[in-house]
Amino acid sequence: MNRRRDDGQVTLMIIGFVMIVVLLVGVVANASKAFVYRRSLASWADGAAVAAAQNVAEDVVYTGPVLDDLPISADGARGAVTDYVARHGLAERFEDFDAAVAVDPAAATVTVAFRARMSLVLAGDVGGIPITAEATATAPLD
Repeated sequence: MNRRRDDGQVTLMIIGFVMIVVLLVGVVANASKAFVYRRSLASWADGAAVAAAQNVAEDVVYTGPVLDDLPISADGARGAVTDYVARHGLAERFEDFDAAVAVDPAAATVTVAFRARMSLVLAGDVGGIPITAEATATAPLD
């Protein structure tokens, strides 16, 4: 009788399933980490935008016409964001952290964009993925 031997086939199947489960856990862990990382970065950007919007361009307020929104000082806004980042240690909290500030005098708004890199779970030293968050604030007179 010529029988084929099946010894070890279950072991290969179990190893394959374990590899699939580990990959799925890695994908879910990375997706969850990226979501939380971005939410945290967005929260910090919101705070920085509010801090920047509080820097009123006093020369425009005292010499110009009455406006609906307070004009924002570009230099004051950039200084406020730099101070906010340093005070809260964001450069140490986030890998490859970078901040950009844009002031739109016509709309009296300030936009703060934060960029950082998130390392991946179970990926070793791959370099991570970029995460960005942006927030805009204005200072209404109401």
